[in-house]
Amino acid sequence: MDTTPEYILRCKKAVELQRIAPRSKNTVKWSDGITEPSFAYQEHDVFYEEVSCDTGRLIWIPRQGWYQEKLIKLLCCTVGHLLDDFYLFCDTHVPQGNEVSAAVLEDSFEKLWQRFYMHKCFNKSWDGKNWNGRTITT
Repeated sequence: MDTTPEYILRCKKAVELQRIAPRSKNTVKWSDGITEPSFAYQEHDVFYEEVSCDTGRLIWIPRQGWYQEKLIKLLCCTVGHLLDDFYLFCDTHVPQGNEVSAAVLEDSFEKLWQRFYMHKCFNKSWDGKNWNGRTITT
């Protein structure tokens, strides 16, 4: 499981992911008075507590399996078709004109599956600081 500062930042900046983080109907009130919905903790969920944050304290950090399960449902495909598409993406997705594949750019499967998920679902790519591409509003 990737818990590096870079992956945490990427998760924080992926507002589309944070909007669908598993939440409960309960709320958490922090010592400084900020109240926010609590997360619906499950055994496989991982969260990062950000001490100084103006929009909430917890950042949901999806595991690679979450991306895989979600993509299978969203794309209505089999695991085999998803993996074929994923491998093609890894071989051919060339961000910013570099002569390397997406697989070479990432140092964890969470980052690689996140890149693939954000590309497939939102047509966004990570530039090292932000997710760029189509903005999704709900």
